[in-house]
Amino acid sequence: MKRYLFISVISLLLVIKVDAQVWELKKNNDGIKVYTKKNKQSPFDLLKAECEISVSVDQMLNLIFNVSRHTEWVYNAVQSVLIKSNATYDILYYGETYAPWPVSNRDLIIHITAVTDSLTGVCTIKATSDPNLRPKVAGKIRVPRSTSIWKLTPINSKNTHVTYTLDIDPGGSLPAWLVNYASVEGPYLSFLKMKEILLK
Repeated sequence: MKRYLFISVISLLLVIKVDAQVWELKKNNDGIKVYTKKNKQSPFDLLKAECEISVSVDQMLNLIFNVSRHTEWVYNAVQSVLIKSNATYDILYYGETYAPWPVSNRDLIIHITAVTDSLTGVCTIKATSDPNLRPKVAGKIRVPRSTSIWKLTPINSKNTHVTYTLDIDPGGSLPAWLVNYASVEGPYLSFLKMKEILLK
């Protein structure tokens, strides 16, 4: 009996250890944590960023869905233009991201929606790219795949816990190791600027 109990405890500890290693903390500054983990479907790492911010879920929603303001806080955003609004929280927009020479700028067409749980108040925002929704633009690399998920969890009426995850293939011939090396700074700087704008 003791032997089986010992094996069970060891197995549980191993599960906890493996689970704890799923996301690796890469940056922890200014109340913002950024993690990465290996992507089973792609050579490009998955990204996660999280923070707590002293604004409501509605204030967060309004900023995220105001795509014309993305150039103010989204990392390296060159332009962000609304294409179509199906509903208040169901829109389609075009975005372009700066890339330093000799790399070409990336662009993408994003469908973004939000759903709020009526019991918990947790709002889940999903943004998925579709490279074929609009013709490609000369001189830019169309991002072939991108899925991001925001989870806005109300702590109380004036404070929100924000979690953001991103799974993206930037397209082109960029080596995965270089993209993975540089990828942490984007979510961190975006969150930093987001907090600055919201807390003005």
